[in-house]
Amino acid sequence: MQDNRPLNVIRLLRANALSDLDAFVVGMALFGWAKLSVSGRLSEACAMQRIVDGGLSVLQDTLLSATKEQHDGLLSDLAKLQGMDGTVVLTLVALAYELAVAGELDKLSVGDLLRSDRGAPLAIPSRLVSLMVQLGRLAPNDSVYTPWDFYAQLAIAAHAVGAVASIETPIHSSIPRLFQLLAGASSPVHYADPILAPSQIANGSLIKFDVALSFPPVGLRYEREVSYDGRWNRFAESTTSGSILAIRHLLAQAKRRVVVLVPNSLLSNTGAEAALRYDLLKRGMVEAVIAFPKGLLESTAVATALLILDPNGGHHRVRFLEVDGSRFCTPTSKTRWQLCDPGDLAELATSAQEPSDPCVATVPQADVIDNDATLQVNRYVTARKAANLLGPRPSPGRPVTLGQLVRTVRPLPATTRKDVPASAQPTTLYEIGAADLPEHGYISGAERRISIDGGTLASAAPLFLQPLDIVLIVKGSVGKVGIVPTKVPNPGPGGWIAGQSGIVLRVSDPRSVDPRALFLLLRSPMGQLQLRGIVAGSTTPLIQLRELLALPVQLPSSEEQAAAAEALETEGRIQEQIDQLRALQAKAAAHLWSLEHAYGEGDADDEAPARSGSVQVLSS
Repeated sequence: MQDNRPLNVIRLLRANALSDLDAFVVGMALFGWAKLSVSGRLSEACAMQRIVDGGLSVLQDTLLSATKEQHDGLLSDLAKLQGMDGTVVLTLVALAYELAVAGELDKLSVGDLLRSDRGAPLAIPSRLVSLMVQLGRLAPNDSVYTPWDFYAQLAIAAHAVGAVASIETPIHSSIPRLFQLLAGASSPVHYADPILAPSQIANGSLIKFDVALSFPPVGLRYEREVSYDGRWNRFAESTTSGSILAIRHLLAQAKRRVVVLVPNSLLSNTGAEAALRYDLLKRGMVEAVIAFPKGLLESTAVATALLILDPNGGHHRVRFLEVDGSRFCTPTSKTRWQLCDPGDLAELATSAQEPSDPCVATVPQADVIDNDATLQVNRYVTARKAANLLGPRPSPGRPVTLGQLVRTVRPLPATTRKDVPASAQPTTLYEIGAADLPEHGYISGAERRISIDGGTLASAAPLFLQPLDIVLIVKGSVGKVGIVPTKVPNPGPGGWIAGQSGIVLRVSDPRSVDPRALFLLLRSPMGQLQLRGIVAGSTTPLIQLRELLALPVQLPSSEEQAAAAEALETEGRIQEQIDQLRALQAKAAAHLWSLEHAYGEGDADDEAPARSGSVQVLSS
């Protein structure tokens, strides 16, 4: 796009008191008006050429005629220009007309325009659209169902490969038709809620399309009664989740394949989500799952995944692909990124051959079902990476899980963490959080203090940290781990407890495993890789307790445990020396040009805030 001129039209609309959404909608209407005018599809009375030639004298009449022109209300949003300053509207018309005459609207990238403008919150990145279409394996003349295709992106991409799309959207807007006008596509747009009142019906039955492609809005919810709708036998789970209902609906309207973008939470949540996964897996409908990290979509920070489903079932293996820090994504900012090589990614997902790519794992359907039917991609991809790293190394002892080695101590309940009046004689405790866990050595202390009353203190006795307890962060900075030193404050006032984002692992029998060895095992690259494999959550990363306790542990030999304990002690001694050197370093120049020197001892605290700085004082 030359100088991003189409986007400049939308920016000018926004600068003239239109909201982000209205500016986007009116801008698209202007582009549609220009395209129809230049192509000769409008009468002379409402064509843009009339304003370009006649100026202000014909502006209002022509604008009104264009707004009311047939085309089924396609340009009705131009009415929002009626109250705007005439000279501004003339500028907008001139810009849009110039774009159309130059052919720039014919080359307009819908994906680029949507990505660049904040008035299109439900847009799909263009490379993700390309990936979804390729995963659909569309052939010329295939029928394609694209519900919730608010900007006709999927329909336009399907049209480009010769397929025939049908759009269904609950939002009454001319946007999907305008985008198709600019792209030279003409898929029908049906305004209806696909869940509540699907419109694609023939002879009382849902129309079956060859392929369904969809991105239902994240967080979509319905009344629970909707899931009891027995028409067409779509829904099996009692739920309010729009994602679950959308998947069931898509399967009911597709003959060959469904490609649907869902929040990552659907891959691992319990309840109705788990019931859905069990059913899809048992019927062999899950062909592949592609997981994306947070930052793919402009409209949400939620991590998402693509499900590739076969309504006919019969699949006995599931292909898992993880797009996270791999060759398939590249950052565009600190929090955003975009897909790379959608063609290669589609080939990996659908290839009959077993790929050697480290971001891919193919797992027997029965194994996935046995694993609580979780479709969390990192679980299987990480397990494969760990197996490749470990190789055929034999375990020195019987295979164990983390839950066989430790018992857990949960943090102090959040409900007890409230302001305690001074009259209640509160007790101060120190809370160990992620920031208190050092990279090496033992935990040295906590920065955060909390106050509790006497009753809470009595019930919190089992929660105080003990020597060689392991603190693991299971929410947020998941996987970060630390170990309590042998000298720790006694339970009670001044004692240490774990923060809300952590959990305490207390070795049940130190004779079976040295806590220091277990800590270093969890902190090691191999341990961190295993922990990443059980991370869930679409917005905030978390590790569920049952997954943590089921984590397989390769029990170190007695020699390895002794070496680990010695290594940790060495880290601790070195850390003490580093702390001492830092203290000396801090003192080295502390006496030079201090506030006490500038103001006189005892005056600094009172005077310094009122002055501009020690340099100015010394120079005065």
